[in-house]
Parts: sequence; C-alpha cells; structure tokens
Amino acid sequence: MTQAEKKREEIRLLNLKVDDLKKENNDYSAETENLRVLRSAALKEFEATTAQVSSLKAELEELEPQKVALKKSISEYKEALKELTNKYALLDKTASDLAALSEIKDREIRDAEAKLEGLRIEIDDKEGVLESKYSSLKGFEGQLLIREALLNSREEMLDLKEKGVKI
Repeated sequence: MTQAEKKREEIRLLNLKVDDLKKENNDYSAETENLRVLRSAALKEFEATTAQVSSLKAELEELEPQKVALKKSISEYKEALKELTNKYALLDKTASDLAALSEIKDREIRDAEAKLEGLRIEIDDKEGVLESKYSSLKGFEGQLLIREALLNSREEMLDLKEKGVKI
C-alpha cells in the first residue's frame, strides 16, 4: 500500500471515528436534553413537595395547641377512667359483700323461722295442756260449787235444827 492509500485509509478510519463521535455526541446530546427535561420535572416536583412540606409544617404548627389540649384531655379522661374503674371495683366488692351478707341473713332468717315454728308447736302443745288443765279446773270448780251448795244447805238445815224446826 502506498503512502497515499495509507493516508486515505487513515482518513477513512478517522472519518469513521468522527462519525462515531458525532453519533456518540448526538446520543449524549439527546441524553443531556432528556436529563434536562427530567431535571426540570424533578425540580417542579421538588418545588411542589417543598410547598407541601411547608404547608404541612404550617398545619402542624396550627395543630400544636390542639395537640397540647388533647394530651391534657386524654390525661384527664385517663384519670377519670381510672377513678371510675376504682369506683366500679369498690361497688363490685360492695355488691359481693352484700350478696354474702344477704346469704348469711337469709340463713339466719331460715333458722329463726324454724325456731319460731318450733316455738309455735311448743306453744300449741302448752296451750293444749293449759286448756286441759283449765277444763279440769272448771270441772273441779263446778264440783266445788256443788259441794259448797250442799254444805250451805246442810248448814242451813243444822241452823234450822238448832232453832228447833223440824224437817
């Protein structure tokens, strides 16, 4: 190969390299343009996100007093709930105590009723004995009245005999 051919070949290779570099440059240019568009979109998105963050920060600052008030309310509600729980526990214990006391009193009432029934039976028996004795005494009283009447009539007869009256 001659020097001219070598130079032509070198120029041809350099032209190919230039064409490759132009193609690569075009690709980089397109990619750069694409990255610029993406960067612009990302910046817009960043600005929108920044605006949202600022808005949310402002909203958080506005909500801070409510948060403090709600924490206080929650604390008060928890305290009230604790007090109610204690009162309920006390009422539940009192109810249990009253139920136990009620059972004891019911048992005492049943025992007293049984004792009362025993006393009624005893009273009925004693009333029967008393009525029997009363009847006996009435009968005895009747007999005594009859004897008294007989004695009175004998006494009168004796008085009359003493006076000399003949019977």
